[in-house]
Parts: sequence; C-alpha cells; structure tokens
Amino acid sequence: RTVHNFGPSKGSESNATLYYDKDKRMESYIGEPFSLLPIGIPATSSQSTYTDETGSYFSLNDVCRQGNGKFADKWGWVTVAKYGGSESFRGEVVDSWLFASQKANLTLFSVGDEPRLYSYSVIIEVIPGKPAEVINSTEIYINITVGTPPEDKLVKPKTCTEATPLCNSTSEEKVIARQDHYLAHPPGLYNISNQDTADVLGDTVFTCMDVSKGGTKMDHYGVISHYVISVDTRYGEYALCNGYPGVCVGYEDFHVGREASIGAKRPYGGQCCDNDDLGSWFSLPSKGRCDSMSALEEGECTWFVEKRVKTINITCPFDTHKMLQACTLRETPIFSTAQAIFNQAFASDDESQGGCKDLGGPPAAEIH
Repeated sequence: RTVHNFGPSKGSESNATLYYDKDKRMESYIGEPFSLLPIGIPATSSQSTYTDETGSYFSLNDVCRQGNGKFADKWGWVTVAKYGGSESFRGEVVDSWLFASQKANLTLFSVGDEPRLYSYSVIIEVIPGKPAEVINSTEIYINITVGTPPEDKLVKPKTCTEATPLCNSTSEEKVIARQDHYLAHPPGLYNISNQDTADVLGDTVFTCMDVSKGGTKMDHYGVISHYVISVDTRYGEYALCNGYPGVCVGYEDFHVGREASIGAKRPYGGQCCDNDDLGSWFSLPSKGRCDSMSALEEGECTWFVEKRVKTINITCPFDTHKMLQACTLRETPIFSTAQAIFNQAFASDDESQGGCKDLGGPPAAEIH
C-alpha cells in the first residue's frame, strides 16, 4: 500500500496498491476510490497508472491516456545516493538515502531491501502541451509482499491503447445538437480547434477550480467566451487539450469528446451519461471541424461553430460579482450560486445588474 498523490488536486491523499516487477520492466499503481467532496463534487473517482517499456499511462474512471516517460528502475538512483544515517519511522529503525540534483530531490527510508517511505520532488512535463511543473509526492509502504506480482495487475487496460467506443455508435442516424459551449482562454485567441469547452455548469466547475488554484493566471486565461456550436452527438473519448495551438492527449481525433466534469462518472468518465447534475466537458478535435452546416449534416465532420455570442473578462464574474467566494459554497445542486453568477455575467451587459461587458471578437466564420 502507498499513500500517493492521486487525488484531484495538489495536496490530496489516497490509497493505492503498487505492483512492481523490475525483471519485466512493468509497474502499476491501482488506486482505491477517493471522494471528490473536498472540491464540492458529490462523487468518487478511481485513478491508476501503468508504466512499461512502451510508455506511461494514467487511467481515471475507465478513461486512459498516455503521459510522458517509460519504465525506469524505481530504485536505481539509490546506487548513487548519499547515505543519510538511521532514524526512527513508524516504530522502526530505518536507513535513509538521499539524492539531489537540479531537477530532483529524492529520499528513501528502507529496512534492508524493503522500502518504507519514498518522497520525491521532481520537475517534469506531466501532460504533453503543458509546461513542466514541480511534482511533490510521498509514498508510505505497508503490507509489503515480496514475490512475482499478478500479471493482470501489471498489464494496462485496453483503453490505454485505443479510443473508447462512440456513444450511440450502432444508431443508423446521427443526431446533431445545437449547444451552448463556454471556454476560458487567453485574450485575442478565439480559435477552438483542439481545445476543451464545457456547458454552463461544466465551465462553472472548471473555472471555479482553475481560478481558485491559480491555473487561469498560469495559462493566461484572461477571458471567457460563449459559443453556439452544433455537434454530432456520437461522442467519443474526452481528450485533454492544452496550449495555443492546442495539443490533445487522447485517442479520439475526429468525434467530439465528452465527459462529466473532471471525469467524475463511470463508465468512461461519463462520456455517454446524463451529466446534468455535474456538467459536461467537451473536446473539439481539429480533424472534426466543419466549414459549413451542410458538411456536418453530410457526416464529413463532427462540429460547426455557428456563433460567438459573447466574450467577457474573467475578472468580471470572479472579482466584481464575487463568484470566487461563491465557488467555496457546498450546495445542492452543486455550485448553484456560482453558476447563477456565471449565467448572469453572460445574460446582461449591465454591471449593476450582475452583467459583464462584451469585449467583442471575430465572427464565427473566422473561428477555427
């Protein structure tokens, strides 16, 4: 068992079982369900990771995506580590081993060949397209079993190497829906190909989380835009898209991706579920973009921007109208006060009525 930073936010804890086979060059962390209530979501999630010689994969509620890196000997660094002496840890005398470099600080507590604690601070690019970040984690090992791990616990799921099935994939007719989508983005960058959007509740959840932890500043998200988009509702796996131009992590590169907010449902993160209670997130692959409504109707593509409705400064709802404070309320339905502020910001241009000024932007034909 290990206490590992698998939770939905930095500083969270959860339990997982580590399976490690140096000879087969494979390892996995099979996570136990953890609650999302601390961030206001009445649900649980399960996250696991798989690493082998083909790559590193992270799976959340049945949706698996490839990250960076491949299998490396977890303890290989100990051969060049500095011995830190012995100390007491959880009622045992342990040996400590220390390693420090410009990109990593590692600590191991061990009793003989068995680990008791592994703590690390490393600078890595976790998700392609996102800047490198500092990852801090501490793993505490209990109930250690020495021997060959079960094969089925080491092998990554099928969804780690191919896209999940489409929603309504057996239907003879596709269904096109006209939807309201919202997107926080840098000022002046209106293109939404290879970007992630959300419905109104989904973007309330996203912006509440992102503004609260400083992510919008880091990503230079200074504005929020409202678009009307028609989509082919044979949804695929939701992709994690970041950067401008966007880089997406996922296996679906044509159909619109969909999941519940933060992927908090099963199966497949809520890809085909009714997500009215949590909101939905969408990914818009560049290969699925339509130049015309007729192209969407003919099945040549999967999404078409009909209109940019309004663009507002993100500070207007969050600072002027106190949405940031509303994000901390734990309510049923979730984020209802924050969503009401978000809605009114787009419904009116009058700040005295809770509205926000439209900053303008390009017509739909110029949005790619």
